[in-house]
Order: sequence, then structure tokens, then C-alpha cells
Amino acid sequence: MSDLVAFEKWLLRNYAAASARKIRRDVQAIAAYGPIPPQSKRRQRAADYRWAWRLWADFCEAKGLRNTLPEPARAERQHGRQKRREKPALSLP
Repeated sequence: MSDLVAFEKWLLRNYAAASARKIRRDVQAIAAYGPIPPQSKRRQRAADYRWAWRLWADFCEAKGLRNTLPEPARAERQHGRQKRREKPALSLP
């Protein structure tokens, strides 16, 4: 993870400074704690982790580095509407 400074400079070409710092912190968190965000904000942070990982992968590809970070999984939906299932038609004799 010694390339994080170069990664942040690479991000600053296309993103605002605050966004670049946040993305760099997300990549650091993935490296330190793994690809699953903390339970308290798992669903909200999972999208941020996936976005940061994709940018890190693009950076590694552009610089010819090997991406060793595990890819974050999609967050499972815990709440929300479920798909409606069609009820089977009744067949009367």
C-alpha cells in the first residue's frame, strides 16, 4: 500500500480533493480490515467500497501494478420490498 500517495495524486486529476481523500481512505480500510464494511453502515458503505476498489483497480492497471485487494461483495438487501410472486391459478374440476 505504499502507492497510496501516488493513487491520491492520480485521483486528484479527475476528482475534487475531498473525494480523492475519501476514496483513498476507503482503499486503506479495505486493505486493513477486509472487503466487508463495518456492520453499522454496511449497506451504505458497500457501494463506496466497490467504487473505491474499482478506481484502485484502474490505477493498478494504468501503472502496471498487481491489484492484491479483495473485491468487495455486494451488500445483501435486508429490508425493502420483496418481489411479488404470482400465485398459481386455481383449477376447479
